Amino acid sequence: MGLRAFRDGGARFWASRLWASLAGRMVLLLTGGMALVATAALMVAQEAHRRNLNDLRMASVASTVEDISNQLGARPEDTEKLLAAGLVRHILTPQPGWTIDRPSPRLTQLLVTRLGPRAHALAQAKPNEYCFPRNRNDPEMQFVWPGVPTCWLVRFDDPRGHPRMLAVVLPRYLNVSQTLYDPLYLALIVVLSALLATLAAYVAIRPLRQLTRATEAFSLGEEPHLLAETGPSEVRTAIATFNLMQQRVSEGHRERTGMLAAISHDLQTPLTRLQLRLDEVADTAIRAQLSADLTIMQSIVRDGLDLARSSDNREPWSTVDIDSLLASIAEDAMELGAEVEIGKTCGLAIPIKIDAMTRCVTNLVENAVNYGGSARIDCIAAPGQLEIRISDEGPGIPEGDLERMFQPFARGEQSRSRATGGTGLGLTIARAQAKLFRAEVALENRSCGGMVAIIRLVLSAAK
Repeated sequence: MGLRAFRDGGARFWASRLWASLAGRMVLLLTGGMALVATAALMVAQEAHRRNLNDLRMASVASTVEDISNQLGARPEDTEKLLAAGLVRHILTPQPGWTIDRPSPRLTQLLVTRLGPRAHALAQAKPNEYCFPRNRNDPEMQFVWPGVPTCWLVRFDDPRGHPRMLAVVLPRYLNVSQTLYDPLYLALIVVLSALLATLAAYVAIRPLRQLTRATEAFSLGEEPHLLAETGPSEVRTAIATFNLMQQRVSEGHRERTGMLAAISHDLQTPLTRLQLRLDEVADTAIRAQLSADLTIMQSIVRDGLDLARSSDNREPWSTVDIDSLLASIAEDAMELGAEVEIGKTCGLAIPIKIDAMTRCVTNLVENAVNYGGSARIDCIAAPGQLEIRISDEGPGIPEGDLERMFQPFARGEQSRSRATGGTGLGLTIARAQAKLFRAEVALENRSCGGMVAIIRLVLSAAK
């Protein structure tokens, strides 16, 4: 009982998996539909074959009776002896109790046509057991087709006017075995239907899969790639709409990015003039306050330029030793006075966009140093996945605010004020850079205190 339930559950599981996809639904529906149509066609063909066989049998019976009647008219004595001795093949002499109670209209009409109305012919189909009660399993006489008789009882007047009754058993070549419902045939129909349905689903779904891959790539920030408009008309329309959407989204993104870059660039000139004019302020306290505000503005402008450049996806892919790249980033940070250490290493060389990954890790390291005092970089490799973890020992962030930290100019609580030098764009830029090499950035609070920024990269997705 348990094994049966397990098998039933497994069948339902795979059926639900197939039904969940468009290709699976097409395969199931087409396989079932074609199998039903083929089975229905077999049923129709079998019925037509049965009727044709029945007509052929009645014509054979009529022809046999006509021949016997002619022989009784031409050589009555010899024919009588052969019939009495049972030497005429497929012809039996009457037995006690043989009667024709329900004549067959069609065969009776055939006999009337062949023998003439004076013969007063009547005929009725009888089951095999009626004619051969002691030899019902004889393969020569077996009843094979349901509804198609094998034994006919015929009564007629011979040319001399003597009444005759004979049993006509059809020859063996008319006893065709029934094979249309053979399980092997039905299994073959299902298998061929499934193969044809799979081919049809593959041809129909292939353009949609290309569209899906292009959509995923575009969502990861890759440059738009126009797809060939092939397939059915509905699919071609969807691909054309997607190509148009890619172009418009890319154009709008480039316009906004260019505007942000232009504004950030143009602000540098007046900020530089303000820096020069600060030296003319006599009040030391006011000059210090203005200088601090100006430093913050310059930092915002620099980060704005970095954010604008973070959408540039034209950097090529290169195979790099990740441990060496992380060590180089740590050394650069330490040269600037930051407290950074390298923890676990992964010993992998993978395809990556070097500049994008360097800027991503650098921003996360600076974020950890600014708000946690120090940073630790760990590289952890797992099957099909790579994680780079940048940990700090700061106060952490409330769980509900972790995702909000990736929004532009978002900051946490008091510990993450502008006094620390942050502009609220570091994590935004880091996530934007990570998308360029198909990675994700997430924040987590450490159980021992502090926070960890995690860069997750699926190795199979890298080029």
